[in-house]
Amino acid sequence: MRDVHRHFDSDDEQIARQRFSALSPPECAVIEQLAARKTSREVAHALGLSPRTIDTHRGNLMRKMSAPTLAGLVRMVLLVKEKEIAHSKGDRIQPPKASRHASVLGNCTHY
Repeated sequence: MRDVHRHFDSDDEQIARQRFSALSPPECAVIEQLAARKTSREVAHALGLSPRTIDTHRGNLMRKMSAPTLAGLVRMVLLVKEKEIAHSKGDRIQPPKASRHASVLGNCTHY
């Protein structure tokens, strides 16, 4: 598995945390679902919204987070969450496992 942290440094992590704090609650819900590798249609079904609304939120997320691609957006989520887990446990950062993607952000406001 590729190292999700290879393109980010500590400044990038701080910038990502600042950007996460500016997200709205619906955007937090959408980004969590996207990080769990769900499609717009799956996210729409899970949140009770239309796929077009999810696509709009996804575009807004990519703009607010300055992510050129969906993969870049998810990488930022994983960077922030994995560093948080490692710091809380005092462990070395490990690449994320797919099964841990289900609840990546929890609540965006604490980033």
